[in-house]
Amino acid sequence: GERMRAYGWLLLATLLLLEPSTHVSGQYLKYGTLKWRQIDEDPTPLTGGITVHFTLYTAWRRDFFNRNPAGTPYGGCLSCTGGSSLQVDCGDQTAPCVLPNVGDTVEIFDSVDISTATVPLVATVFSFGEDPLFDYVGRRDRADIPKFTPMCRQVASELGSKCIKGRVVEAYPNTTSWPMPEEDATSTVYVVTELTHKYPYATASYPARFQGCCRMDSGDFMLHNNPAGPWDIQTTVSVTASRQALETGTAASPYFAHVPTVNVIKGRPMQFKVHAFDIADRPITYQIGSEADHGVGLKQDAQRPFGNTNIGMTIDAGTGMVVFPATASTVYERYYNLVVLASVVGPCHSYDTSTVPKTCLDEMGLVVTATIRTTVDFYIQVVDAGYVGLWPVNDCLANTAGLPIGSGSKVCNKHPVIQAPTGLQRFLCGEPNSFTVTANDGDGTDQPSVSVPAGYFAIRHRRQLVLPTSYNASFAPAFPRGDGDCCVRVVAGLNATDQSVIQARGAYTWAPTCERLETDNLYSFQGRHRLDQYAVCFTAVDSGAFSQWQGQLVAPPACTSIAVLRCTKPTIRMVWSDGQTSTNGSVFTVPVATGVGFKLEAEDDYQTRTLGIFHRADPGVPSTGSLWGPAVCLQNLTAPSGPVTCNPLTRHFNFTAGLEHAGIDYPVCFEATNDQIECPPFRPDSGVVPYGTWHGPGVTPSQASQPLCITLNIPGPTIQWIDPTPLAEETLTTYMGCLFAITLIAQDASNYFDLDIVPFTNEFGLPTGVLVEERTCSFVGGASPSLVAEGVGSCPKATRIVRWSPSRSQTGLVSRVCFNARAKSVHVAERCFSVLVSKCRYCAQAGESLMAIAESFQTDWLQLWGANAHLHNPHKLSEWQLINLGALYPAHTGDTLQSLATRFRSDVTASLAVNPDFESLDQVLVDGQPVCMLPGICRTAEYRPPRAT
Repeated sequence: GERMRAYGWLLLATLLLLEPSTHVSGQYLKYGTLKWRQIDEDPTPLTGGITVHFTLYTAWRRDFFNRNPAGTPYGGCLSCTGGSSLQVDCGDQTAPCVLPNVGDTVEIFDSVDISTATVPLVATVFSFGEDPLFDYVGRRDRADIPKFTPMCRQVASELGSKCIKGRVVEAYPNTTSWPMPEEDATSTVYVVTELTHKYPYATASYPARFQGCCRMDSGDFMLHNNPAGPWDIQTTVSVTASRQALETGTAASPYFAHVPTVNVIKGRPMQFKVHAFDIADRPITYQIGSEADHGVGLKQDAQRPFGNTNIGMTIDAGTGMVVFPATASTVYERYYNLVVLASVVGPCHSYDTSTVPKTCLDEMGLVVTATIRTTVDFYIQVVDAGYVGLWPVNDCLANTAGLPIGSGSKVCNKHPVIQAPTGLQRFLCGEPNSFTVTANDGDGTDQPSVSVPAGYFAIRHRRQLVLPTSYNASFAPAFPRGDGDCCVRVVAGLNATDQSVIQARGAYTWAPTCERLETDNLYSFQGRHRLDQYAVCFTAVDSGAFSQWQGQLVAPPACTSIAVLRCTKPTIRMVWSDGQTSTNGSVFTVPVATGVGFKLEAEDDYQTRTLGIFHRADPGVPSTGSLWGPAVCLQNLTAPSGPVTCNPLTRHFNFTAGLEHAGIDYPVCFEATNDQIECPPFRPDSGVVPYGTWHGPGVTPSQASQPLCITLNIPGPTIQWIDPTPLAEETLTTYMGCLFAITLIAQDASNYFDLDIVPFTNEFGLPTGVLVEERTCSFVGGASPSLVAEGVGSCPKATRIVRWSPSRSQTGLVSRVCFNARAKSVHVAERCFSVLVSKCRYCAQAGESLMAIAESFQTDWLQLWGANAHLHNPHKLSEWQLINLGALYPAHTGDTLQSLATRFRSDVTASLAVNPDFESLDQVLVDGQPVCMLPGICRTAEYRPPRAT
């Protein structure tokens, strides 16, 4: 079949069918519904307007396309450019037509009554609703009403002309082999016609409709109501000059998904759902059409009364569930005609989401009350399944004599039950998508003793609604037992209890073809990232016979709405001023007190109106020093998919490293997100790597780019202790009274971070009398850093001198001291060492003599002089001159200071003074403990020291 472009054809949908007469071939329409959607608004004066796309769905008796007696312009014919069908000469109508196949383009035109050579008095026409007198425009008997122009034929002498063309989307071949399709499928050809029309540029409503004649009226297809009547398939076209209404998808009608015929069981009540969907997900209100909606207003033949429109049928306004009452019609093969209306409010400029359901608002913020409605016109067939009397009587026929062939196999049988997903299914183009359909054959027979003859149970995929030319969906049923993948064969003679419930399931799979929105070859829906929206229907067929007349039961359809989405993901890149780009995984070194800036660029297909650039919440960005610049958007007001407000997008990210960042590597991931909110927010990329995990408060997750991840490397200080700093855990020795000086030097090997050296007093502290001099600064290698800022560039090499002169009371103590070399970045290097104040040694103070020292320690100066042979003048000592006070004796276990003083004839008071680390004279000493022993000298007058000379 030829491709249908939503933009490009302005088809005049004028369909003239056969005159209602005694000829059975004259009644061919079985089903019809109409939908529309506003696709463009152009305010240009004179040439502008509001463009609406229409889709007309019709179903026709199959033999309509095979009734062309030689030389008689008598019905529809295939186009000479038909797809898979044989080429025929349709122009002069001299060759018989072949039956159409799926994909063929068909042209349907008016007929002439063979006996009178006249055309019907009721023309079949299509109006876009701009003519207020359209209600009668098809009445050829009303000379006062302007006729719809052009028409195929105004008078009987005109030859047939082509009125409308469409694409065949479903046509089953004639078959006599199992499994038999239901009669409704084998006798029906489904045709879809697509049209566009430009209305004036103004907010207004128009009653578009498709009227024609005629319905079934004789033979097997006799209607109980509305026989041979016209039809009036309607929709309210509410166009708007609001671009926003196009974006909300509310400048459109709801649409139906159904089958031409639903069969019900004679004597039993029946419920079935009429499926309507709305692309904007507005609440749908259902109602049964009036007599006018059934076409009674066009009726001219008083001999054909309309009858009871719905024979007591009701419909649930919220769900579309129809209740068909039990009927005891003796002519069980009768049909009923039913028209159902579906209504929504709109168009909507915006929504008030605070209400449930959300409220439709216009441009002024006022609540919209205008109603958009559309109709579906179909048939209901009553089938005899062997019940006696009206429900709830449950008697079954014991004798099936007189019933159609096969009725005995369906004594008290019930409809199969089929289930398909009820919510909107979102299918991604270019990827396989699927859902599951399940069915069972109801409760089987109510009388287990009745045997079940041979038959089949199957699920049928009904795809009669408009689908793209490249539709390649498949439905693969799977059954617990049966012949291959087709059906379950019910074996003849098997007791019904063994076959009471037969279950089946199938996977509906479709990988829709992708195309850019501006291409518009395959799809007709001009949305954002929704290419189109379809509905598919499924029926379960309990094929115990060749047709419904012979006991075949078909479940009411289970229909599912499918939105085909073209989901794109944006790209993101990092660009430097020289045009160079950074790759994923790049590492950027940022010293403290310096910064780095990136220009991030995001781009996507034009179906994305608005982009965003963000960082992932995990791992995030440094909490300080990070700064996002404003989004800089590029607009494209003439993009094929509509005005683009922010695509491409650039955004700057700047980072300044502080002392708190030193020594840390920060992984940062940037993403570009788009506004394709219907698309799955987190799709797998290449089936492996997930992307799109960022979203923030109040932000709807959408499609995201592959993350662009980098690392911000902020170097920290490398702190080193250098000579002459004592080694870690080294023990230094000094003596009481001596001036002890320690030089501590620490440096940052990178010659960048400022350091200081401070005592670490939390644990050990410093001994009493210790003095830490002021810090002096220098540079590593003598070269000063190029940058001076807070915490860097001023003192990368620090020196402190620690001075201490231990007192007599500190003799014998071991003091552990710790210092920290630290930067302002809180990096620290600790150095701990110990200082021992050794016994029996003393540094002379300025002006002290050996006699004064001996007096101070209660010993004899001559003894001290003898112990310090290096002294030349006992009366004149150098400052800090080291003096031996006595002998260090290693104690033995059990010794006390008292026992040692007695042993060495030392003065106990003096001994205790030079061993201040002992608590008492009776303290028991440990083996090897050092004890300073002063010699015991008898101190008499003759031993007084000589006078100094």
